[in-house]
Amino acid sequence: MASRADFFLNFMQSLTIRTKAATIAPFRLNHAQRLVWDGYFAPKINQREPMRFVFLKARQLGISTLIQGLLTARFIWDAHVNAKTIAHETDSTENIWNMAKRMVEHSHFAPYARQAGKVMELGGSTYTCSTAGSPHATRSMNLTCLHLSEVAFWKHPDAWLAAMQTVPSQGESWIFVESTANGKVEDGELFYKEWRRASAQESRFTPVFLPWYALPDYCLGNYCYPEDVGGGATDLLVLRDLDPEEQALRKAFDLSAGQLAWRRLIIEDNCRGDVELFHQEYPSTPEEAFIQSGRPLFSSRDILPYHKHITEGERYTLGPDGGLIPDGNGYVEIWKHPEPGHSYIIGADTSMGFDDDGHSRSAGEILDIDTMEQVGEYDCTSPTYAMARHLAILGRYYHEALLAPEITASGGGGGRELLVYLLKDHHYYHIYRYKHVDHIKPDPGRMWGWETNAKTRPRMISRLVETIKERACVIHSEALLNQLTSFGESDTGRVEALSGHDDLLFAFGIAVVVRSEELGRYVSHDLEKGKVTLEHVQAAGVHAMRDAEADWAASWEERFQQPKGRETSWLAL
Repeated sequence: MASRADFFLNFMQSLTIRTKAATIAPFRLNHAQRLVWDGYFAPKINQREPMRFVFLKARQLGISTLIQGLLTARFIWDAHVNAKTIAHETDSTENIWNMAKRMVEHSHFAPYARQAGKVMELGGSTYTCSTAGSPHATRSMNLTCLHLSEVAFWKHPDAWLAAMQTVPSQGESWIFVESTANGKVEDGELFYKEWRRASAQESRFTPVFLPWYALPDYCLGNYCYPEDVGGGATDLLVLRDLDPEEQALRKAFDLSAGQLAWRRLIIEDNCRGDVELFHQEYPSTPEEAFIQSGRPLFSSRDILPYHKHITEGERYTLGPDGGLIPDGNGYVEIWKHPEPGHSYIIGADTSMGFDDDGHSRSAGEILDIDTMEQVGEYDCTSPTYAMARHLAILGRYYHEALLAPEITASGGGGGRELLVYLLKDHHYYHIYRYKHVDHIKPDPGRMWGWETNAKTRPRMISRLVETIKERACVIHSEALLNQLTSFGESDTGRVEALSGHDDLLFAFGIAVVVRSEELGRYVSHDLEKGKVTLEHVQAAGVHAMRDAEADWAASWEERFQQPKGRETSWLAL
């Protein structure tokens, strides 16, 4: 017996569409449409479950056509269905409306359908099509199915919120959001943020990415690679001189010579020779789809090799007793638990703990010192005192890891107070100390933690660039990779996040640069005592000149009792 999804699909394939060759033909699923139908639509239809999908796609894969076919099938066969499509501009609205109207008019149900403007009615069901405009236009509607087309180009983002309220969350309600990318700011910001929210499982939407190579038609059939040429004559053209990005694409996605030849052709003919425009219109990965202003520090060929290691880790929260509590939404993600004989470093970037998109988050990146593999990540809206406890727990869990927290000269991120909590409340002493270089004072002293300033910031970024471009590390976090992708030189000339946040990136960068400077000086943990003591720290020669706890207490008092005429920082221990 045919399933409900099979019934819908058989009916959809009896409908007609206008092909790219400007002919009218029966609707047949292409490869990309089949992937979406089998992997996402059919299971939901058979279970009569709500559907919430957001599609980031390359151009002209046929996803809008697939959605319109499905909406038409349900409009015709299910009673009392209210279906609506909202497009980004008038011309697109007209095209989608003509597509849906053609499907109905060329079906056996055409005599029973009534049309007025861009509204069709049949058996108590209604289908409408409109352009995204006033947020008040849809407020009074009660919809069953909603298709939001090319959302990245909507001029009125508030229309999104209004449209979302029209579809009930219960029952067999459907919402399909699809678009090519349009940057990360201005008109494209809404779609970018919703894609990111779906990818981070912060919304009910399932993200579906469809790269250009998902469609076999995007290929020139008479090309081969040099190694594929046989000894005899051949009528194939040889694709030579692959650039680094083409080599990375071939290796990562097993692309044929014909696919890369098609890519070259489209870049030159359709994208004005601009590979970044090709990335936006025909992305290979979600990250390269979103073009940003400024100059990204890392190109697609730098980032692409890291995708093969991106995976979800185990998520935890940290209990009051210092234990790891499994939690699918936890703020600690672990890919590898501590291994015997391995030493670790934790780079940390503090925040004030505000829980909103406008403020940075408290971040920590845990690296294996020997292998440079990312083994854990801390991403939380924790205030300073809570972050100190969390870092102490993670540090002790990872064999008394060398902790390198960022401190801020202005105190804006709470970094200096973090050190107080770590040393005084949690007695965690295995903390990086930065030695000042001073050509006047013979021993200018050391400072606890990592201070990002005009001298150290370029050094950290330089080490980060070297590490990424030389592929000297293993990254598992998609969130970190996204921040690396969005980091670069802004229009003002400053190297910073071109969109979104950079807290995970700076935590990672701190871990990388401190690891390079402290390699060979980190303290091995004591398996019997289970934690690093003052004696271990002093024996390692990191700061054996004075007693760490006594120095910290004295400096804490000096913060409020500065002798007149004496230039002393309470961190210069």
